[in-house]
Amino acid sequence: MFQIGLALEAARRAAPSAPLPAPHHVFVVAGDANASGRAPETDLDVYPESARHWAALDSWAPVGSRLYHGPWETGAVARPDPAANHGWARAFANAYQAAFPDNAVHLIGVARDASGFANGTWTRGNSAYEAAVARVNAALAALPGNAVLRGILWHQGDADSQAPATLAGYANALDQCIDNLREDIAAANGSTPFVVGGHAPLSGLYHPVVQNTCQSCVNRKPHTGYADPSVPTEATLFDGLHLTAASNAAMGQAYLAGLLEAEANVSTAPTGPVTPGGLAHYPLPRAIVSSVAGVSLGTANADRIIILAVTARSDVAIRPISVKVGAIPLTRAGTPELGGDLCGVTFYYGRIPFGTSATVEVTFDALCYNGQAAIAVLPVYGARLHLANAAGYASAQSAVGTTAIGTTVEAEQGDLVVALVAGVSNTPAATINLAQTLSSIAGNVKYGVYSGAGIAASTGPFALSCQFPLSHVRVGLGVLVLRPA
Repeated sequence: MFQIGLALEAARRAAPSAPLPAPHHVFVVAGDANASGRAPETDLDVYPESARHWAALDSWAPVGSRLYHGPWETGAVARPDPAANHGWARAFANAYQAAFPDNAVHLIGVARDASGFANGTWTRGNSAYEAAVARVNAALAALPGNAVLRGILWHQGDADSQAPATLAGYANALDQCIDNLREDIAAANGSTPFVVGGHAPLSGLYHPVVQNTCQSCVNRKPHTGYADPSVPTEATLFDGLHLTAASNAAMGQAYLAGLLEAEANVSTAPTGPVTPGGLAHYPLPRAIVSSVAGVSLGTANADRIIILAVTARSDVAIRPISVKVGAIPLTRAGTPELGGDLCGVTFYYGRIPFGTSATVEVTFDALCYNGQAAIAVLPVYGARLHLANAAGYASAQSAVGTTAIGTTVEAEQGDLVVALVAGVSNTPAATINLAQTLSSIAGNVKYGVYSGAGIAASTGPFALSCQFPLSHVRVGLGVLVLRPA
């Protein structure tokens, strides 16, 4: 919520006296089943009274409890079925109405269960794609002249995660779909905001390639934003695939934040260098909600980003589910690297403009071993939020004894590369091939924590290498790439 507040305030400062362009603000909700929604109905909230959707009779009507997505919807996803009822569009509509109370929200649902690029349903020329575009254009044509298309809200990827042969082309397919929808929707253009939703790692249909593609879209395509499923805490799933009502409520807020981000994201071209501050490590106490006070954040600045990497080990696959710097929740980067009895590594980031120190709070889903959890913190200036590209996050693990571990990310010249490695050894020590490095002990004398940061000297694959003078076991590694702003 703090990040949304910052974005809203920035938008208002940019045009303090300019009225919004029209009383009716229209949004397209597109993608797969997590865009249409499957959460059991709670009846705890409803759509705003003024909200309208393009309903089953091809007319604008009050939304009721569930957004209609088209004639391809079946009875299994329509009320009163308690197992499959609503998605994040309802929370988004309420959040948007609260932020812009003078503008009635109009929604056009065109999401389709199990849709994707591998099966062609979101490919131009496919009958499903053409039907979705036709539905949107019919709805727009029936609006009064003072309506404006404010954005396309997208959540998709499950079907493509199960198609290994086409995963390598997922980023190109998504980018082409964004271009196609902006061209084919009558009221859209190249600057129409397009918000891409992230994915929950515990989903049975999750794939890191899909997640990294969605999380890096902001840095490939202008006028796009990212809706984060890890804020304020990791999204939960009621059936192992689809978001719970509580997570839909959080994602509604995330789509509003992503919309504001998309509106401000007018160019992806770097304008200056990234400047990293100094690395610091802090051991974490053994607790489900583990906190450490007095964490240095470097010099306060409006463009400061805090990168925070968490490592922890337990007899189960322990993972952080929430990280806060002060009161501000951070965004998870990529996919957590974890495993039972292994040193897990998870990266987070967020814009923290104020303060020089803060209390960091990490919430885990299990207890770590005593003295085997820590954070690495790096303040960064002049960087863009989110992964630099679809290969801008990578990880690796080694359960057996090893004297080296590495992985490869993609970076452009001038990008910032940050790494965290953790492992168990009788004599912890390591060397990382980055300009700035730091080594420490997490608390247990055998739990080594090693971090590094540096600027990529050339464009192409960057092979991160960590060398140990003595064998380490249960090693975890994560690498994050950020692009200059």
